[in-house]
Amino acid sequence: MPLALFEKDGILPIVYSGAVTGKDLENWPASLKEAEARTGRVPNRLVDLTRVTRLELTFTDMLVLAERRRGLRFKNAFKCALVAYEPVTTGFAQMYEALNDHPQTTIEVFPDRDTALRWVGE
Repeated sequence: MPLALFEKDGILPIVYSGAVTGKDLENWPASLKEAEARTGRVPNRLVDLTRVTRLELTFTDMLVLAERRRGLRFKNAFKCALVAYEPVTTGFAQMYEALNDHPQTTIEVFPDRDTALRWVGE
């Protein structure tokens, strides 16, 4: 799973492409933590799932990711917009949104990038 992290205009776009597996979800928080540490403030993020071609995930993978994130403490609260329009990708994004109960993170799923950018930029 290729993953791109780069901050732009105070928003951290995260772009997934190709196949995404449970193993990928185990490894990506370390690279995200590094990106978050480079700034004085944790930026809002825009997670683009529109280039994902295959998901090899289970409910347990999503639960473990949510639990791992729940244990983290951030410099500030932030928003996370997930952009997905394929039914399976949208379903997993909504599952992650539902499992998220971190007090510093607000997650919403959007079918298009423009709407997601407006929300995350508010």
